[in-house]
Amino acid sequence: MGIKMVEAVSVRNKKIDTCQSTGVVWLLIMLLCGADGYCATPTLSFDNPGTHRFETVYRDALQNLININTVQSQGKRILRAGSNYGRPWTRDGSLNSLCAASLLEPDVAQSTLWFITQDNRVAGQWWDRTVWIIAAWEHFKITGNTSFLSQAYTCARNTLTYHEENYYNSEYGLFRGLSHLCDGIAGYPSPPAPANPRKSSFAGDYTGVDHLLPTSIQAIYYGAYRAAAAMAEELGKAGSEINGFQTKARRLKIQSDKHLWAPKYHRYGYFIHGTGMKAGVLETHQEGAGLAFSLWFGLADDAQAETMMKHFHNQPYGMTCVWPHFTRFSDAKPGRHNVATWPQMCAYWALGALSRGGHSIFKWELENVTRLLHSTSPDLREIYNSVTGKPEGGWQNGKHWEATHNQTWCATGYIGMIHKGVFGMTFQADGIAFRPYLAREWGACSLSGLPYRDMMLNIRLAGSGRSIASFKINGAESAEHFLDAGGTGENRISITLK
Repeated sequence: MGIKMVEAVSVRNKKIDTCQSTGVVWLLIMLLCGADGYCATPTLSFDNPGTHRFETVYRDALQNLININTVQSQGKRILRAGSNYGRPWTRDGSLNSLCAASLLEPDVAQSTLWFITQDNRVAGQWWDRTVWIIAAWEHFKITGNTSFLSQAYTCARNTLTYHEENYYNSEYGLFRGLSHLCDGIAGYPSPPAPANPRKSSFAGDYTGVDHLLPTSIQAIYYGAYRAAAAMAEELGKAGSEINGFQTKARRLKIQSDKHLWAPKYHRYGYFIHGTGMKAGVLETHQEGAGLAFSLWFGLADDAQAETMMKHFHNQPYGMTCVWPHFTRFSDAKPGRHNVATWPQMCAYWALGALSRGGHSIFKWELENVTRLLHSTSPDLREIYNSVTGKPEGGWQNGKHWEATHNQTWCATGYIGMIHKGVFGMTFQADGIAFRPYLAREWGACSLSGLPYRDMMLNIRLAGSGRSIASFKINGAESAEHFLDAGGTGENRISITLK
């Protein structure tokens, strides 16, 4: 079921919501859009005029996702990385699906996920391919597509086996590669970066970078093993197969804690050097993606999560790729992948923190990303200066880079903060569990026309806080705070928080 942008249905809520019969609702939808699904994007609205920026950025993000970056390629509709690119990359294609596209454009998300595979294995940049497995499991939970799950499981198992054979460092029990976000050499201190790197912007072209053991990569593999175990269980695979993935996840957790946890800094460090004069040395810079994914994908235990959320460093305009500045950069010349704010990474940090009870962090980052993206509305830029909040690509290889326009993962990261954060939608194979969060100053809000499987959801949040006082589906009180996946047609969900 896909979503189409059709101007004729801008009055959909006015026309269809007045219909008393579900059959009439679906007849109108099919007449306007055809039989293949919903025809309008969801609408976010806040009662408080001071929160209308959320509405604007959400609308911009939908426009970015559906109208700008959903494109035709090889006969399929896919999500490209952004308006400067013609195709998806492995990491952003996966994260775009995980955060938003699997819900809003399931057919496009599925095409994109398969687009970045080859020969029943995930393809593309090798160091963070396994984030695909996490996205594929989420795609199944959202869509319920068992045919997709079966094929995705084969791809996940093959990919993990290949990576264990080719990218596993047995000395440390960790996986090697570049930092998740830092494919540019500006993301690394010296060494492994030269004191004044010039020959290439790609970090993998420099000796030793591909042998680093970063926290973000271990967190992704940990999440991938757990996702593979969940896939295997859902498909009824043998217990030994399920336990094999779970055991590997536990071992990776043990080795990450042993080698990457830095008690003095109350967090995981950036990476361990795998080669050269500093082999075995832990770099203790704060890696934004490492913190975000260790919370979101579960690598950090509850005690670690609590101390990380108490002691992390934030810049005036949000979490940065890496902090503090490497010696060759400064506030006047920030490194592109160093002390720079990427909105999508702020979103992952916000969602990771929220998943571990960090509601105040989530609130701050949502408001922060909103003001960043609103400042360049409707163009969602990829990178912003962490001190001034202005769009800026940062410095790398002696030149100042542009902040790329209309980046898809900026859009999907923001949509994810609204759907999974504010409205608290946690997708399960059999439905949606709701754990919303609403700050008092935001006021009540609604999300209307949201497609989910064979349903259209209209969700209303009132009150404030994170505890549910009342949860109603189509007017009937429900103590479970859960929407079963088997419903059809329009469903009204009303949640009051306290």
